[in-house]
Amino acid sequence: MAEDWRWFIGIMVTLALAFAGVIRNLYAKLSRNSAELHKRIDDVKDGYVRQDHLDRQIADLKDRLLDIKADGQRRHDELKGLMNRALE
Repeated sequence: MAEDWRWFIGIMVTLALAFAGVIRNLYAKLSRNSAELHKRIDDVKDGYVRQDHLDRQIADLKDRLLDIKADGQRRHDELKGLMNRALE
């Protein structure tokens, strides 16, 4: 009977160690895949934020250029009016 218990305990320990090894390998694989996934997510996030920031800056520059153009046109019209009055 004692011999049977030794075999039973030996088999259980072997199965437990094998199960622990499988779990450890799966955890390592998930950790590695998780790190790669987080790196890819960060790359996409950084690229999107930069692109979004760039688009916002370009829109601001376009607005400023339109304001400068309108201001230049207004000054041109004022100068033209002054010149017409001076020449009359």
